[in-house]
Amino acid sequence: MVILKFGDLHPETVTLRSFGSHTFLEAERDLSMDFAAWRCSRGSEMLCSSSSPNGVGGPMEVGLRGLERKSLIRSSLAPVTMDLRLEFTEGLAFEVFCDQVDEQQAHDNYSFRSKNGYFIVGPASKLRLEAHGE
Repeated sequence: MVILKFGDLHPETVTLRSFGSHTFLEAERDLSMDFAAWRCSRGSEMLCSSSSPNGVGGPMEVGLRGLERKSLIRSSLAPVTMDLRLEFTEGLAFEVFCDQVDEQQAHDNYSFRSKNGYFIVGPASKLRLEAHGE
């Protein structure tokens, strides 16, 4: 799973009985690619995709690091498929392709979390909204 975080980061601490306390950086909003295919590119160059090797220093890590500290300048959503395209400064783009269609498996394509809740694109590109804590 890949998660893109947007906005200022702030530390959050979670305490679990079995693991103790863990502090991580949380953002105002995030986009989580659950099971959807995705691609990151710059101009005509594909930097990485959901099928790229994801080891330390590998193509996925290197490609996605290119998005760090870049500003989102445009987004577009395909009306039927709910495929998502995000355009960033320096010619970078991140595209999400909703390829999960089997409603029996119930694999979500992607989700967007904001202060208003979760916008989830599920199987067959069906959109659902969930409030925090549901």
